Amino acid sequence: MIEVHAGFRINASASDVWALVNWSGIEALSGKVFFNAVTFSSREPVLGATRTMTPTAGGSPFTEVLLSYDEGARRYRYGVLDGGDLPLGDYTGQLCVTPAGNRASTLCFSSRLVPIGMTAAEFQTFYSAAEQSIADAVTEILGCAA
Repeated sequence: MIEVHAGFRINASASDVWALVNWSGIEALSGKVFFNAVTFSSREPVLGATRTMTPTAGGSPFTEVLLSYDEGARRYRYGVLDGGDLPLGDYTGQLCVTPAGNRASTLCFSSRLVPIGMTAAEFQTFYSAAEQSIADAVTEILGCAA
């Protein structure tokens, strides 16, 4: 099992960033990131809710389950129920948005998993690119520089 991390400073308020990356808000990023469609068992962030994403590059959809959610802290944890074609197993992840002054915030991702068919270093590169696509889409939508 490995841990991977990716963090980004975004020149937008934490509330604006959170609106695009929270449990259901992430749908606004479809087509701009590593997935092009999202379907929800519940758009409300209730524990046990699932969302299934269709990868932009093709392949099998993957399904995540909501494990914890804290709107006030702008943080949630999720697990992967069905990894589709993703090179991972036993995956849990966390996303968090934290204010960084009045006009900026940090968007941070961290995950624990078993990489499948690649080394830990190779998976970190894969992970960083996927999360970078989210940060880039957020800055594009909000019209701010990262």
